[in-house]
Amino acid sequence: LFLLGGLVRVTGSGMGCPDWPKCFGLLAPPTCDCQLPPNYMQVFLEKRIQKVNRFANTLEKLGWTEKAAEIRSNKAIQQPEVFNAAKAWIEYINRLFGVLAGLFALLFWLFSFRFLTSSRNTVVFATLGFIALLFNAWLGSIVVATNLLPGIVSVHFMLSFLSIFFFMLAIHAKQPFRLRFDR
Repeated sequence: LFLLGGLVRVTGSGMGCPDWPKCFGLLAPPTCDCQLPPNYMQVFLEKRIQKVNRFANTLEKLGWTEKAAEIRSNKAIQQPEVFNAAKAWIEYINRLFGVLAGLFALLFWLFSFRFLTSSRNTVVFATLGFIALLFNAWLGSIVVATNLLPGIVSVHFMLSFLSIFFFMLAIHAKQPFRLRFDR
């Protein structure tokens, strides 16, 4: 998933699908703009602006009024996205692997209750990892809505590391890694 995220970043495909979790309102990306309504750019721009305003309102409620104003005034958010099939599919594949990662994380979390209960820390860290992953999935939608606003992209990237860190701690709590120097 990290490699795919990097591919999305270097190819500039982050806005390949201007809405989330769908892609241009479809379950799978279209292969040509002929599959989109004539006013698709305006439709998805309006949806993005509504989502950004909801996010900015949340930031204001949390006391981050300057950040909310900065997001609202960002001109990049006001620009509609032009359809590009290659970028849409790169972003879509990244999302599919994100869903797979989420499903594996859910299974790990559920199994931590059933099979790993010998260590309470395993369940705690698996829960924290799963929560971080869910929050990061939501933040991914905000990354798209804010048209790849740099600070939000960075938080999204760092939160993915935090999620992995918690899952690694969960595994370590069950079976601690020990270095052996006697060989």
